[in-house]
Amino acid sequence: MNSLKRFQLPEQGTRQQEELDSVEPKNISDVVNFNSAGVFYVLGKVTNMQYRVYKACPFRSKGLICRRKLSDDNMCEACGQKAIAPIHTVFVRLLLQDVEQADIAQRVTMFSSVAEEFLGMKAAELLAKEKEPESLAKHLDDLIAVKLIAKVNIKANSQTYTGFDWIVNLFKKCPGKNDSDVPKEKDDDAGDVDGIATKKAKKN
Repeated sequence: MNSLKRFQLPEQGTRQQEELDSVEPKNISDVVNFNSAGVFYVLGKVTNMQYRVYKACPFRSKGLICRRKLSDDNMCEACGQKAIAPIHTVFVRLLLQDVEQADIAQRVTMFSSVAEEFLGMKAAELLAKEKEPESLAKHLDDLIAVKLIAKVNIKANSQTYTGFDWIVNLFKKCPGKNDSDVPKEKDDDAGDVDGIATKKAKKN
């Protein structure tokens, strides 16, 4: 037995996996009805997705890459500098359907490394893959109907609309695409239905 192991921190991915393995996720409908900002663990099924690759700021602040979107002339508003060699990053917008009430869904957003992990490729790889549109479309289509347990940071948005932004900070894909393969807070009597209506949390 390696006596040193008890002093060593696990890899970041291991810690994140353990965090999601130990939670009891809420249904989308419960969090929507709660109608408040905060951090929540939710369970949902991906029914639609869109992505965008954009040029981002490569400058570092306190050791971290800025990654904010650049203007058309490669200026970073946050850093106040012009990027000579911008990096590419990606964000993904998902529609997550409630696993028990198929008429309820919520749009969530993934940025940078979280989005790349969901897509299974880096932003640069995604751009290269766009040269093979049929292959990329098939890859993305395989992500539809995947079920996720996600840690979401829900923030009030008062700049562009009145409501909440759901930002995914951490997630794991549940095995399989059947409702029986994922944990629930209660028994699932409702089946999956296509053509859902989106219901978003609104500020009071």
